[in-house]
Amino acid sequence: MAEGYVVLVLHAHLPYVLSHGKWPHGTDWLCEAACETYIPLLNTLGRLSSEGRRAGLTVGITPVLCEMLASPLFRSALVEYGREKMEAAIADAVSFEREGRRELSRLAVRWHRFYESRLRDFSHTYREDLLGAFRRFHEEGQIELIVSAATHAYLPLLNRDSSIAAQIAQGVATYRRHFRSHPKGIWLPECAYRPEQGPTGASGRTRGPRKGIEAFLCAHNLSYFFLDGHHVLPRKRPPGGYGPAEIGRELTVRELGDLAGEYGTRFEVLPDRGRPSIAGAARDMGAEERRILYSVHRTGSAASGECAFFARDIETSLQVWSAQWGYPGDPAYLEFHKKHSPGGLRYWRVTDHEGDLGTKLPYEPEEAARRVEVHAEHFKGAIEDKLRRHCQDTGKAGVLTIPFDAELFGHWWFEGMDWLYSLVCALGENCATIHRASTVLQHVAPSGALELSEGSWGEGGRHSIWDNVETAWTWESIRRAEQLMADALERGSADETGSRILRQMARELLLLQSSDWQFLITTGTAADYGKSRFLGHYKAFEDLRRMLEHYGLTKTLRKGDQSLLRKLEQTDAVFDDVDVEWFRERIRDGL
Repeated sequence: MAEGYVVLVLHAHLPYVLSHGKWPHGTDWLCEAACETYIPLLNTLGRLSSEGRRAGLTVGITPVLCEMLASPLFRSALVEYGREKMEAAIADAVSFEREGRRELSRLAVRWHRFYESRLRDFSHTYREDLLGAFRRFHEEGQIELIVSAATHAYLPLLNRDSSIAAQIAQGVATYRRHFRSHPKGIWLPECAYRPEQGPTGASGRTRGPRKGIEAFLCAHNLSYFFLDGHHVLPRKRPPGGYGPAEIGRELTVRELGDLAGEYGTRFEVLPDRGRPSIAGAARDMGAEERRILYSVHRTGSAASGECAFFARDIETSLQVWSAQWGYPGDPAYLEFHKKHSPGGLRYWRVTDHEGDLGTKLPYEPEEAARRVEVHAEHFKGAIEDKLRRHCQDTGKAGVLTIPFDAELFGHWWFEGMDWLYSLVCALGENCATIHRASTVLQHVAPSGALELSEGSWGEGGRHSIWDNVETAWTWESIRRAEQLMADALERGSADETGSRILRQMARELLLLQSSDWQFLITTGTAADYGKSRFLGHYKAFEDLRRMLEHYGLTKTLRKGDQSLLRKLEQTDAVFDDVDVEWFRERIRDGL
């Protein structure tokens, strides 16, 4: 009998940025992630496959990210981005050589080779079709691809069941279109969950009983999802992935802003000081806690439907998330924040994670590679120890669930993809082996149904990162847009032009519901961008609504409306298969 299974989840997501600028939060953001995370991940899977190894990863690519990666705009932008980086590397190499800084010049040449290789991978190895490559690895069993909500909406805070239904229905439809199969599991954005009849949001604004999230998943035959560990463990240690709050204490927006760094640097804002190593944490956790956390559970009811869920092992995850005491903060690894102007390339190592950027020393790739091997072996030992203890205590194989934002690997933690490869190789067929989530469910039966509390993997397990005094206005606007969408469906025109307007309204509403805008506003590092994008989609939605009203009365489009509709269809060109009926309230079943 296997002593344990490791479910290692990589969740890839970026908000919709095509046709919305170039730098720092436009197409360069997407191309950066593609060069440093998505293409290297494919290369890692290819390498493992060629060596006869099986990665066993569970990989989520959000529907909105799928739409971007499949767009011709992305393909041309990536080529331009790669060439710009190669030119910057050449210029840096010449400049460093002239200044006598030869080790930096050698690193510049290394960056040139890096981007040259990424463009070659993109154009020749993957023929400009990254999603097709992920699909092939899914079909070969190297990975399991899972779905998510269409635009990574924070589902518990959406006011209407029809919005949740539309987010998931669009997500499933996009998955089927790109991956040519039906998903088995789903990544709930921010691991955010609401139970049946639970109050929603800090203001408790729910007007009556509401369906639990699992009801919407069962409607699409989705059999499992992921939650944070605090849902199943006694609440006596700080849960969540965004900050060191005491349980029961609400953070002010200023405190939240202080906790969070740039969007995506989530491993830098975790509870760091005074924490034990994960090996120590495993010894501190009691046998009963291990029994609960290292099991697969189910939730729901026979009436609304039941789903299995995997609970994140928080302490193991923090060993990788945390730059303060986890692996990314090792002095040998590439420093993310110090970049050489004007090209934005990085030439320095972490050196001291508490030191000023001016104190950083030149990067040494060989030393970083040695640390990767050490850290992979350390992580292997820690998770094997946890699962072995669980098996000794219970006589059953345990399930250790470790989810991460995919962009941590290769992007925020440059050596992270090499670490991932080394970890897969180190585990091999030992007692703790990485398995796809659906494979684990074939061997481990979910325990009895649990009633779950509302929450997320955010600060304190609550909604406060997304729902606070700084973002309350966004939820008011979303609720208004949800109501206006329902009203438009009741009286909208069914002809071709009216349907075009309604479909674009649906796209704008989906984009408006993206949780990224509240995250950026709350953390403060890109608040203006988050507000601008939110207001832009809301204005587009309102313009379309007024356009539909005028068209319904006159059956004509004004000249300005014709050009605006074409412009919005080109600018926010997602989800060609959007079905406005998904937004219509279902009186009988809410789905």
